[in-house]
Amino acid sequence: MSKQWRCTMRLSFWLIAIIVSLLPIFRATKVGPSQGFDALAAINGSGLLRDVVFLAVAASVASTTELLYNLITKSQHLPDWIRATSGIFLTYFIYVMVYGTERFADLAVNNVAVSPTDLNYDLAFVGICLLFTLFAQFTVVFGE
Repeated sequence: MSKQWRCTMRLSFWLIAIIVSLLPIFRATKVGPSQGFDALAAINGSGLLRDVVFLAVAASVASTTELLYNLITKSQHLPDWIRATSGIFLTYFIYVMVYGTERFADLAVNNVAVSPTDLNYDLAFVGICLLFTLFAQFTVVFGE
């Protein structure tokens, strides 16, 4: 299989995993992703922002295991840039797991809508994490 095909497959699986993870949140709030900011307001208002934050934690755990497996099984054959990139991603994903779990717990205990500033910060946290998990998937492909 070519690297382009493997990248396409990993991107497809990544998108499917994200969509499947968001479906229960959209169903619980009775909104859809096409509603944009109204959907975000409904998710925040219903106290389900915690589930969106936990999506970042779950995605980082999946990427961490993938990167670790790749490093452990193929370390001698990987280019230096892939090992370095994997190390940076692993460090970031550990941060995501610790901070994201703590933030999830805070949101679960309070179970109220967060301020617009906190909402922006949490969405940026999740968005950057998901982007990094996608990049980590491509890093694995280029290491194969």
